Amino acid sequence: MSNPSNYSPPKNLPKRPRYQKIKELRRHPQGTRVTYLAKDNVTQQPVVIKKYIFDKSEFNTSAIKIYEDKVKALSQLKHPSIPRYLSFLPTEDGFCTVREYKKAKPLGKLSNCEPEQFKQIASSLLETLVYLQNFEAAIIHRNIKPENILVDEQRNVYLVDFGLPYIDSSGKPKNSLAGTPGFMPREQVRNRELSEATDLYGLGATLSCLLTQTASNQINQLMTQDGHLNIAGLIPEEVSFELVEWLEIMMKPYPRQRYPNAVAALEALNQIDISRSPEVKLKPDYLEFTATSYGEQLAQMVTVTNDVPGTLLQGSWQVNPDSQKPNRRASSRWIACEPAQFETNQAEFQIKVNTSKLMADKVYEREIILNTNAKPKTHSLIIQVQTAPLITEKLPLTSLIVLLAVAYGGGFLGSLLFGDTGPFLRLSYIGLVLGMILGGVGGMGAAFGMIPLFCSVVFMCILFWWAPLPLYGHIELLFGFIIGVLVFSVAGYIIRYNFGKRIQSGLWAMLQGVLSEKGMLSLLMAIFGISLGIARQVGLLNALVIVPLAATGIPVSIILFRIYFERMQRISKYHQSEPRLVKP
Repeated sequence: MSNPSNYSPPKNLPKRPRYQKIKELRRHPQGTRVTYLAKDNVTQQPVVIKKYIFDKSEFNTSAIKIYEDKVKALSQLKHPSIPRYLSFLPTEDGFCTVREYKKAKPLGKLSNCEPEQFKQIASSLLETLVYLQNFEAAIIHRNIKPENILVDEQRNVYLVDFGLPYIDSSGKPKNSLAGTPGFMPREQVRNRELSEATDLYGLGATLSCLLTQTASNQINQLMTQDGHLNIAGLIPEEVSFELVEWLEIMMKPYPRQRYPNAVAALEALNQIDISRSPEVKLKPDYLEFTATSYGEQLAQMVTVTNDVPGTLLQGSWQVNPDSQKPNRRASSRWIACEPAQFETNQAEFQIKVNTSKLMADKVYEREIILNTNAKPKTHSLIIQVQTAPLITEKLPLTSLIVLLAVAYGGGFLGSLLFGDTGPFLRLSYIGLVLGMILGGVGGMGAAFGMIPLFCSVVFMCILFWWAPLPLYGHIELLFGFIIGVLVFSVAGYIIRYNFGKRIQSGLWAMLQGVLSEKGMLSLLMAIFGISLGIARQVGLLNALVIVPLAATGIPVSIILFRIYFERMQRISKYHQSEPRLVKP
């Protein structure tokens, strides 16, 4: 056995190649480009080798220098999202490029991409393009497609395989051979001058494939016949239509129609919401409240809907304080929205206004803010409130005086028919009162639009007129009926029209009006006036008039005093609380 110390290696052994192929990663359908995973035998690091193969009849050896210069320029790029180009290797039928290996998978294999992840990928790629376009002579990738974008487990994004144009025998580059059909814009396909908007087309097509989960060889399914993007019906429900519009601009057929560069495209992307947002429809957006009495509680309904599929509207109501008095917190106490919060795509809300917190006979205008997860996030509901005067039901003193005068005149004229002696006076009085009762019912019916009731009373009066009963004076019956119709039609009119809110016609409305406090006041005033007119003829001490005068005069005095007392009490209470009331 020889001594190892005297051993010397044999001469002329073949030199070990620096790069050792491990496996084939990808091959062009025409076999003109093949990508391998390899090992750098010097650094022991994995690398990626891409071999460019040319037909011998078309191979231009003089173009190798041009390719080498382009790869050398790419090797100077220093960006975390661009794997470095390490070497350029000429071959007999072309050349090879060597770049860093990244343990990542092509973008086309990424599934279930959430909207925020999509935006992160798009932003990262645009930032890479911004870096490339910031050189004095912008660097154009020419071949952006899903296979040339890698994403690792940490969601880092890498842009690889810059497209190298084919150099013909004259040294003129052909950009159409540097890209992939479907991902090249028209200017590149037609070998026209490229611009910073060129790569935006390929990026838009790549992102459209990612968004719709479309394979790169099916890109034509996303395009219309005239070359426009059409993916509105293919996107996930949670993706916004604004993003679709952004992609459509990225892929416009002509460069002047796209964003001018990556900076503009990135700014536009940052201004849109990737996730689809609800859309608020607020009806109505303006409410008018008019109070008919002071302190009245008012309410109206508003409807909020969202018709955007795949979204859920959420929101809450907030009363915006008066801008002129921002420190005033009372606004939130007199306006209420029920429910105050919601999570549904269609809901009705009751807007309540408590006018007891407001000043009398004033106009208020406030803004209610609807805060939502929609875009825009806030919507305004303007409300205007007209409060009622402190005293809304004023006594119609003029009408009551007219009623008293008519009743007095009717009673006086009727008393002229009375006989001078007791029996004749009694018969005349009975006939007059009976006629007034019938006429009063008829007059009230006429005032409330009940013509059938009026006609029935007239018919009944005729029956009493022809009845051969010596219990009353027939002439007095007729005059009493006429007086009753006149006096009580005036009283009915006052009840229906002169005490604030107009009362409807009909029997039930008449009964409600007559039995109300104001209605009783009018009736008592009419009877008091008639009795006073009769007393003018027969004397105040006559039993026929002293009883009705007392029976009507005392209640009238009580009602008038109580109305006056309550009014003064309300005014006093209002003035005491006025400093605490919300100002307009």
